[in-house]
Amino acid sequence: MIVKNFNKRFPDYEKILENLESANFLVNFKKNSISISLDIFTVLTYDLRGFLIYGIADEITFKRGLGNRFLKIYRENAKKQRFDLTDFERKSLLNFAKQVSETCFSGKAKNVNHENYTQAELENFIQKINSKNYEDYEELEELYKKNYSPVMILPPDQYLALVVQMTVGCSYNKCSFCSFYKDVEFKIKPVQEVKNHIFGLKNFLGEALKLRKSIFLGDANSLLAPTKYLVELLDFLQTQFEFGRGNFSGVYAFVDNFTQNFKTKNDYQKLAERNFKRAYIGFETGSQNVLRLLNKPATPQDARDVVNRLKESGISVGVILMTGVGGKKYFDEHIEKSVEVINQMNLDSSDIVYFSEFVSYGMQNYLEFLHREGIEDNAETDSKMQTEAIKSRLFENSRDKPKLTKYEIEEFIY
Repeated sequence: MIVKNFNKRFPDYEKILENLESANFLVNFKKNSISISLDIFTVLTYDLRGFLIYGIADEITFKRGLGNRFLKIYRENAKKQRFDLTDFERKSLLNFAKQVSETCFSGKAKNVNHENYTQAELENFIQKINSKNYEDYEELEELYKKNYSPVMILPPDQYLALVVQMTVGCSYNKCSFCSFYKDVEFKIKPVQEVKNHIFGLKNFLGEALKLRKSIFLGDANSLLAPTKYLVELLDFLQTQFEFGRGNFSGVYAFVDNFTQNFKTKNDYQKLAERNFKRAYIGFETGSQNVLRLLNKPATPQDARDVVNRLKESGISVGVILMTGVGGKKYFDEHIEKSVEVINQMNLDSSDIVYFSEFVSYGMQNYLEFLHREGIEDNAETDSKMQTEAIKSRLFENSRDKPKLTKYEIEEFIY
């Protein structure tokens, strides 16, 4: 999602810089990143190439994606705000970070932690950070575009994944609540093209690859590819990356509930044997009436069956449930039916149930579906009420419960 920037809250960089000479710097050289802290309110984190990836200044959090998109997050009137940085804001942030790093590494840093780096390696990291200018970030953006088509969405626990785009777009692409891939033609890339893509990603990321925790097969519906294709790709990934201790945790992907009926337990077991760990399914609702408004194919029971087949094969699942959909007419039905179907899924502590509150950002046609049937839309408070009502009734008698957590698409950045 592209978050439009109408809010002009801006850090008071000058106030922080005025006290820079007397600041107590803490520098932490980690295995996958470098952090500079002035206090708990001012933090700058860099990848091992010397590019800023995260920051906190004046109670505003900053994140930079691989594509050089910067997002700022803060609380105002007890509500979380999220906005893209303007070009002026990006330049201001990077100029501020440069002044902080140059002061810090000029001998001001008294507390330095490092994880078995030599002095020469530490000096190399410092040189990389201090040498970066705005043009380097712009060049990074161009390299990103050469290696990726836009990465539109990931599950929250996969924000630090290395996305391997073996598919482009979405095979269905007609859901009324989604416009991520509206103008993108779906295709499964030839295996050799994906292998070349992986070589390109390794070259593009370099040392920054150490920040990536897993591999995600994008875009949407990638598991609809033939099992033979997926097996060849997973085998190749094992030759290119280290899975296990301290490296990549495994391979992950979105899955749908309408093409997956063609995959058997044996198909999924072949994937599980090759480090495929979790599939994420857009379950959305247990109500067939609400599914109709979402213009989504298949049935809630189809989603349940796919989930249980994945679990039988040794693959964990991320079940994505939407709240705030269905309008006033189906408010209770959405709760009742969603609780009923999710409780029929054989989920355990290795799984996740995500609660994704519907967000209208002007490009979907879901509200048109409501209007066509004369249904009043839910309020923001209704969405939160549904979330809590469903949460309270899931897996009441189970000791081995899945994790229940929020899915905030407004915070996604890659």
